[in-house]
This record gives sequence, C-alpha cells and structure tokens, in this order.
Amino acid sequence: IKRGVCDCDECKCKPGWQGPACSCRNITTACIQNNVTCSGRGQCECGQCVCEKKYSGKFCEICDGCIKGCLHFKDCVRCKIYETGPLVGKCDKSCNATITRVDSVESYENRGTTCVEIDDDDDCTFSYVLNEGSEKVQIYAEEEKRCPREEGYLLIIIGVILGIVAIGAALLLIWKLLATIQDRREFAKFEREQQTARWDTSENPIFKQATTTFQNPTYGGKG
Repeated sequence: IKRGVCDCDECKCKPGWQGPACSCRNITTACIQNNVTCSGRGQCECGQCVCEKKYSGKFCEICDGCIKGCLHFKDCVRCKIYETGPLVGKCDKSCNATITRVDSVESYENRGTTCVEIDDDDDCTFSYVLNEGSEKVQIYAEEEKRCPREEGYLLIIIGVILGIVAIGAALLLIWKLLATIQDRREFAKFEREQQTARWDTSENPIFKQATTTFQNPTYGGKG
C-alpha cells in the first residue's frame, strides 16, 4: 500500500501517515496530556513527542536546560495562585520567587521558559513563564487552570456501560440461536422416529387379544 510519494529523495506522506518512510500512522492521542500536545514544547511524531531543545520526558514536561526547572517552582505557583499543594500556609517562607498573576502567558513567553504542569489536587493543567535570568526568579502564572471536562468522563462511562450491554445482548442472541437449532434437531429426530415406527398386533409385544377361550373338562360334547 502506497503511503506517500518520493520527491527529491524525501518521502511526502499521504494524510494520516508520517515518519521518514511514511511507516507510522499520524496518531496524536498518545502525545496529549490534559488537552495539551507535548506540553506545548514539541511535535507529535508516530505517537511520540519529539521535544524542542532543553526539553525531555514523555510529554516534554522536563526542562533540561533550566537551572532549577519548572518542577522546582511548581508547588510555589500552586500555593500562591491556586492555594493548593503542600506549601499552603508557608508560601512566603518556602518560595524565593516573585509570582505575578496574569490572564495568559502567551504575551510573556519571550521572557523565559514556558512551564505546563499538572495540579495533583484536581488533575488540572496550569501554565506559567519562568524567568531565572536575574538574582530573584520571576514567574508569570495564568490565573485560570485548564481542567478536564466532566462531560468527557461521563461519555466514557456511558460508552463502557453501553458496550457491556451490547456484549450481553449479543451473547444472549447467540445462546438463543444455538438453543433454537438444537430444538429443531431434536424435533426432526422425533419426527423421523415416528415415521419409521410400524407396529402391528403380531409384532407389538404389549398387544393382547380382547377375548380368551377356556376348555370345560366336564363337558362331553353331547347335545
């Protein structure tokens, strides 16, 4: 099956295929975490994240080139902006960073490293820009988190239930079909036995004559 064409010694893949030899399907679901592809730091190729420079991990969530990295300040952002995480109540003592609340980090991406993390308390995703260029770390964190839609979970649950019901109905129909076939075979066998049974009075061992003859020994036969 042709999945692409060769153009100047380079494969040009057809829609739905990718890779140097168009050998794998273009499936991005394995690269998405909390509705973000490769944490916004790479491209999904053949079901795997190909991260930009300085980033690594399954979802490009690790900043290799950062001095302290996004994970180091994750709990500080959770505490300061969303009041979640293990540092609640002691943010000022534990976090040596200036954290600014912003509507969106897009306009601040040129100021540092964009971090996309998951809040362990609610599985929501939050983003912030980390600037470690000065003596004190500067962080620009989005005010709103991106949370999984509850409707999505509900649809999954409904789909599983419907799948179980469909499988049960299919098994019931198969059982009914097999039972019907077996009943028909038994009935056909019974009809054959009825047709081949030819009983008569001489052959039937349970047949008895309706009359019985007795000989009177005192009767001489004279009239």
